[in-house]
Amino acid sequence: MQRSFSVCVNRNDRSSSGFPGSPSRYSSRSRQRWHHERGFDYVDDLSAPFWICALVTVTSSLVSFGYSVAAARASVDDSRINAFYALTRSSALLALCVIAIFSQSTTWVAAAAVSMIVVQGRDTLVGIVQRDRMKTVGPARVAVATTIALIVAVSVS
Repeated sequence: MQRSFSVCVNRNDRSSSGFPGSPSRYSSRSRQRWHHERGFDYVDDLSAPFWICALVTVTSSLVSFGYSVAAARASVDDSRINAFYALTRSSALLALCVIAIFSQSTTWVAAAAVSMIVVQGRDTLVGIVQRDRMKTVGPARVAVATTIALIVAVSVS
């Protein structure tokens, strides 16, 4: 008796990692169950607003991370210690944003977006205290853009 088997691969599948336990080579129902068992929400076809929100969020975290790296390189003595603290926090936010994108979970992206809205909102307050227009307007615009992207992404999903 000869056995045969076939693997059904979805052409629109977003994940092709092939790692054991990953939902990449299984049916939509299997991927949905895999996400549910791990506490993620699952959306079969992620919408454009989801990806726009994820892109705005990760871009914001990359900019924050870049400024932290520049501050750590340029600072000396006691200010260098503070710059390294900022760098570690920025790297954690960047990791959160990257994990959110790879998990393809609206909940994770929303959490990352909210954290970046808080960061950009506080950066706006720093700009106001320093009376620096660029340090006020830039982060405020990014916070508003992230908020709008988040509201649209959550309302669509």
